[in-house]
Amino acid sequence: MALKRPSSSSDSDRKRTCSSTKAQQIEMCLFLDRVMPLSTGRTHTIKSMSALAMLAITHCSLIRLPDSFGLLPVLEDISLYQCFSLTCLPDSFGTLSILRVLIITRCDNLTCLPDSFGALSTLQTLSITMCDNLTCLPDSFGALSTLRTLSITRCDKLTCLPDSFGSLSVLKKLSIYKCDALACLPDSFGLLPALKKLAIEECQMLVCLPDSFGLLPVLKELYITSCSLLTDLPASFISLSTLKKLDLGWCSKLRCLPHSIGSLCSLKKLALDGCFSIEKLPDSLCLLPVISEIHINGCNAVCLPKSFGLLTTLKKLSLMSSRLKCLPDSIGALLALEELDLDYCDRLRRLPDSIGCLPVLKKLMMQGCYLVTCLPESLGSLSALEFLDLKDCCRLTHLPNSFDSLCALTKFATGGCTSLSIATVLTARRFHHELSVWFTISEPYCINETESIMQRERSSSDSFLSLLARDISVTCLSLYMRCHVQLTYRK
Repeated sequence: MALKRPSSSSDSDRKRTCSSTKAQQIEMCLFLDRVMPLSTGRTHTIKSMSALAMLAITHCSLIRLPDSFGLLPVLEDISLYQCFSLTCLPDSFGTLSILRVLIITRCDNLTCLPDSFGALSTLQTLSITMCDNLTCLPDSFGALSTLRTLSITRCDKLTCLPDSFGSLSVLKKLSIYKCDALACLPDSFGLLPALKKLAIEECQMLVCLPDSFGLLPVLKELYITSCSLLTDLPASFISLSTLKKLDLGWCSKLRCLPHSIGSLCSLKKLALDGCFSIEKLPDSLCLLPVISEIHINGCNAVCLPKSFGLLTTLKKLSLMSSRLKCLPDSIGALLALEELDLDYCDRLRRLPDSIGCLPVLKKLMMQGCYLVTCLPESLGSLSALEFLDLKDCCRLTHLPNSFDSLCALTKFATGGCTSLSIATVLTARRFHHELSVWFTISEPYCINETESIMQRERSSSDSFLSLLARDISVTCLSLYMRCHVQLTYRK
């Protein structure tokens, strides 16, 4: 089938608008479903496309690109998608002197890139996805002097990166996802002077990071997640002075954090979700000067450092499904804490009295804290608390007397608190804002108790339930699914 240039009237949406400085340049996008003319390698075919700026080759049986491919003088953007039979790129590929974007996706039989690849002196964005037989990158890879964004995804046989990798002098974003054979990074990795964001995710064979890792001078975001064989971080890790976000989630064999992690002076967010092998957090964690979020969900650490209260900039703390037995008394010193998530901490028995010293706490979530039997009286001092979730705290028997002092509380959930008397919930008084309460009626006698209260107080002229203070009226009562009650109190 002869190749035809798309007309401007029918395929205008495929063309890019020419800038004023390139008004005379013809920019075209050529979509191919059959590329037999290219596979012949006839030079005149390539020369006839000398104005081609964008090329997408999709769903074709192409085995190789012709050697004359490098004769396309203004080609800026190439996309190779689902060319399952493509085995290699021509050596002339490196002569594409103004190529800026290259996307290679699902070229299953592509085994390597040409040695001339490093000669792509203007390449800025490179994405290689699901090239199952790609085993390595060429040594010339580090010569890509303008490469800013690199993504390598699901290349199952890629075992290593070239030693020249550290020479990518302007690389800012690097993503390596689900490259199951990648066991290590080159020693030159720490020499990437411009790298700001690094994501290494689900690389199941990655066992370590190079010692040079801490030399990355401007790294701001680091995501190393679901690398199940990673056991330790290099000692140089603490030298990442510009790091703001660190996510080590689901590195299930990571044994510990560096003892001097407090040296990460710019760190604002730390996530350790699913790091099951970390049993103790270093004391220096409490020295992070600007930390605002910590997520330690699902960890086996049984306690937080005693000096945890030193984290005076911490706004969000999530400890969901951890094995904590108690919180340190110093937690009351977290003056900036707005959200505390203790959901499903099924070994937690109590909250410290100092919990009431959190002046800006807005959300307290304790769903599934099965061993908690009571809450401290200091709870009533949480003057900013808006949401309290006690669902499935099945051993909680009563609320503190100070409960009615929670003047900002607007949502209160007690579903599944089978030991908590409904009358206790209904007698909460002196709420100054609208309050919505959810609780579960799980036993027949509880239903009877509620009906009895309602029947007894229905004649009251002051309120629907005289158990409520006289300045509170029940504006919404609904029974649904025969087991849930929602009450809305309004001033």
